[in-house]
Amino acid sequence: MMEIVIWNRGGQGGVTAAEILCDSLLDQGIKSQETPSFGAERAGAPVIGSVRIKNAENEILPTCKIKNPDWLVVFDYSLTEQGKNLLGLKENGILLINSDKEPLYFQNLGPFRIATIDATNIARELKIGDEISPKINTVMLGAMTKIFGFSLELLCQRIKERFEKYADKNIEAAERGYKEVKQ
Repeated sequence: MMEIVIWNRGGQGGVTAAEILCDSLLDQGIKSQETPSFGAERAGAPVIGSVRIKNAENEILPTCKIKNPDWLVVFDYSLTEQGKNLLGLKENGILLINSDKEPLYFQNLGPFRIATIDATNIARELKIGDEISPKINTVMLGAMTKIFGFSLELLCQRIKERFEKYADKNIEAAERGYKEVKQ
């Protein structure tokens, strides 16, 4: 089983990203489940979306909180500055950060495989969300798809279904995330 935690702030679209990722994985024949973790938080409060991916057909996926993810996707780097331990990311796990900095900048965080994508800037350029609160979920999904080796085509199909009249911008965002992620 592989475990992914999407750590974001309310309103950034992390829970939606987890749902779209699971739907896209299902289209690829990969069994997975998405579990959000939030309460009555307001926009801007920390939110966690979790995705578990089956390794074996008969494997039963737990629904409890993920304590040691294989992959951690950080939509807002300021969350890591609150003294949290990168939510228990496993040694040699994958850490994807929304940042305009190069992955090398974050090497002091630990023995992780680090990737970065400037999702905020891409979302602003494409006018997804607004200037103050850009919606970065589809950019981050594109980056995740590249790093994890999932199908960009099937991801874009799910984005099209989910966002309908806003699909073109969001598909472009996913494609840019896929192309511009730095590893």
